[in-house]
Amino acid sequence: MAARLDHQNLERRLLSELSLVRSASTSELCRALDVSQATFSRLVKSLGPRLLVVGRARTTRYAARRAVSGLGDRLPVYEIDAQARGSQIAILHGVLPDGFYVESLAPSVDSGFHKDLPYWLNELRPSGFLGRLVPLQHPELDLPRDVRNWSADQTLRYLANFGWNLSGDLIVGDPAFQRYVSLAQDPQNAVSVKARKRRYPVLASDALAAGTPGSSAGGEQPKFLATKLPSGSSVLVKFSPPRSSALARRASDLLVAEHLALKVLGEHGKSASKSELVDSNAQTFLEVERFDRFASGGRAGVLSLLALDAEFVGRMRNWTDSVERLAEVGVLPRPLVTEAAWLELFGHLIANTDMHGGNLSFTMRGNRVLALAPVYDMGPAQYAGLQGHLGNVVFRPPTPTPSMATIWESVSRAALDFWGRVSQHPAITAPFRRIAGQNVTHVEAFRASARLLPEAPDSRR
Repeated sequence: MAARLDHQNLERRLLSELSLVRSASTSELCRALDVSQATFSRLVKSLGPRLLVVGRARTTRYAARRAVSGLGDRLPVYEIDAQARGSQIAILHGVLPDGFYVESLAPSVDSGFHKDLPYWLNELRPSGFLGRLVPLQHPELDLPRDVRNWSADQTLRYLANFGWNLSGDLIVGDPAFQRYVSLAQDPQNAVSVKARKRRYPVLASDALAAGTPGSSAGGEQPKFLATKLPSGSSVLVKFSPPRSSALARRASDLLVAEHLALKVLGEHGKSASKSELVDSNAQTFLEVERFDRFASGGRAGVLSLLALDAEFVGRMRNWTDSVERLAEVGVLPRPLVTEAAWLELFGHLIANTDMHGGNLSFTMRGNRVLALAPVYDMGPAQYAGLQGHLGNVVFRPPTPTPSMATIWESVSRAALDFWGRVSQHPAITAPFRRIAGQNVTHVEAFRASARLLPEAPDSRR
């Protein structure tokens, strides 16, 4: 009897120790419990499924399992490929006290312990305009109204039950995957090209009222998701209010300007999201093709710079700095530093004050970075107004620096192209066309002063 009590006491001590350290090796646990390896082996055998055992021989580590928000102690992670086929790429195990272990089932995923949701799954958290509506759409989950306050386990309750159509190509949990199988063949908000002017105002009204269940596209700009027929392409549609006030007309101007910025970037050799303008009922709609979706129903992985920086750098000062730091630690290829610097300077030269880490992304396979994703959310956000007032915005391009020597010519040429088009576009209001004309002069001044920069080393060879 005493021996049995001693054994049960050792079991409790082992679980208690693991709840403090999350995972430990055989030797670490033997020292903590002051037991022999033989006694420890008997403990492991008796605890059985209550323990998670990973690795082999000297690399073996132990963790205490925990149930995740009523979902069990493990969840499958699925990846949807370009042909819309699903495959399981990992198992997410809950471990004490509040962390996770990723068990890789595919070469594109790394196994490992995490204090919180792995960064490449944390990106699936609801956010932005549509994400804020998720608690209203799914009251049965009984989660906090502010999605920013959700814990990892609360996030998983949503993902595993309703996260079948999120950004990227990942689905967590069998219930969500079953929804994908059931609903993927039924296009979401299917709208024919001819019916857009009639249907988009209705979908905009619905989005403002309740949002689209199962979606959580980031960003605060009002938007909804749709499937354009007959092509079957998935689109994200931003929209202005009816153009009955100065602020609403400015919102319309900025959507047109964003469309022009994406068009200019594409024509200047950059990968940019494809977009189209639709005008209806005195509202402007900007239809942007989703680069994480294919007309076949297939999907592509995507992850933001913000998520990568948070995991590997932890300072998120600006695009160029973060990409450079990520290249230094081998997460991103070095050529992407120049690409990020080019796009960031272009943003500065078109008055984009919204270049946060969530507005630059990368295509992914599992948790492997493949390439820079097409540019999106690129426009003159400085002119959006503040607290209901447009005010007098002063646009000041950055002072040229030596680091711009290799890119200033091509970037400033693209920025001049952008402002020139804005100054002449018939869908832009006269006041904003005048602003664009003035900004042509400002960018020309930047262009002139940038000529004083030292020549790039390669150009002198």
